[in-house]
This record gives sequence, C-alpha cells and structure tokens, in this order.
Amino acid sequence: MIFTWLLGRLWGSVRGLLVRRIIIVVFILALAGSESIATRRYLACWQTTEGLFSHMLALTPNSYTLQCSYGCVLFKEGRAGEAAEHFAKTLQFNPEYLPALNNLGAAYGAQGKTRQAIICYNKVLELEPNNIDALNNLAWIRATEEDPNYRNSEDAIRLATDACKLANYEKPYLLDTLAAAYAASGKFGEAATTAEKALEQARSLGDKELANEIRKRLYLYQAGQPYVEFHNKSLRLDSR
Repeated sequence: MIFTWLLGRLWGSVRGLLVRRIIIVVFILALAGSESIATRRYLACWQTTEGLFSHMLALTPNSYTLQCSYGCVLFKEGRAGEAAEHFAKTLQFNPEYLPALNNLGAAYGAQGKTRQAIICYNKVLELEPNNIDALNNLAWIRATEEDPNYRNSEDAIRLATDACKLANYEKPYLLDTLAAAYAASGKFGEAATTAEKALEQARSLGDKELANEIRKRLYLYQAGQPYVEFHNKSLRLDSR
C-alpha cells in the first residue's frame, strides 16, 4: 500500500513520458526487492516442518486443530513428551476434541505413563463408546503392557473384538491387537490364526512395516508366547 500511494503521488507531480517511465522502472525494482526480502523471511520459516508450524501457531495460537496436527508431527518424530504438550494445549481450547484426547493417550503411553494413557482412553469411550481408536489402543495396553497391574486379557479381547466388529474385521492393525489379546489369555491357536489374517491384509494393502511387525508377533504365538511391550510404542494416533 505504501508503494501504491507513493507511485500515485509521484505520478501526479511529474510530467513527461520519459520521467514517468523511469518512475515505473524504479517502482517495480523497489517492489521486487521488498517482496524478495519478505520471501526470504518466509522461506526461513518454512525450511522445516517445525519452523512452519511454529510460524503458523504464532499467527493463530488458539487454533486447536493446528495444535493437534503439530503434536502428531512431533509424535511421529519420536518426541512424545513435546507432542503431549500440544495435545494437552489442544484440549485446553476444546476439551471434547476426541482426536486430541486419543492422541494424548498415545503420547502418554509412549512415555511409559500407562495410568494417564488409560484415563484418556476411558474418557474418550465415555464420550464416544464406539471410538475405534480408543477401543484398539486400550485393548493393546490391556494385552501387551509389561506391568501386570495394567494387563487384563479378558478386557483386551472384549475391547479388540468390539473394534474389529466396527471395522468389519477389515483393518489389519485391529486384527493384530485382537491376536495379541488372545495370546495374552493363553489362546495361542486363535492368536496365530488371527495374526495370519492380519498379516494377509497388511500385505494386500502394501503396508510392509505393519506386516513385518505382525510376522514377528506371529512367531511368538506359534511358539506359545505372548507379546509384551516395553512402553506402549505401538499405540496409534487418531485415524480421522
């Protein structure tokens, strides 16, 4: 706006085609220079994902969806503690935003804060009993948690079965959880059969990482051993 005002003032105060052409050239060069400086400033912010989110949050600090999205990025980078801070901040702005509540449970679980994770998932299920992500993650904790005080194979089977039913038994990661729940209760035959179905589905979807994880667990079940996890590193973020 400043450049536009200045151009108008100069244009009205001078006469002659040559002089006006010179003014236009100078104006364009000045404008290009200012935009170049601004562009460099923005590029400095956007060179990293963290820089981009930090810049956007500085502009819109009360955006709970942006806070949650940044938490997801940090979680996937293995920065569960920082992710938890952003999920918690999301819930300060919107206490019933279920994706953030589910994700906060995953972040707590990844830090070994199992009790806090369970509280989050129970709260999600109070608000939305058929929330697949909360059912699955809570079942995973009940089936694989290293601390026996938090394990409960019957609960794990019930929760995992509910999640699988809601997805028509078509999600390999849900079948993977159900298999772990069967193994936790000593039902290794059912665990192996369910894990084989999960493995087949993961392969058909081209999810090599999940397929490799399921295969490792399948070997345990075939050997008559349950899968136990140190810290709940396999808890999943909200799928929505």
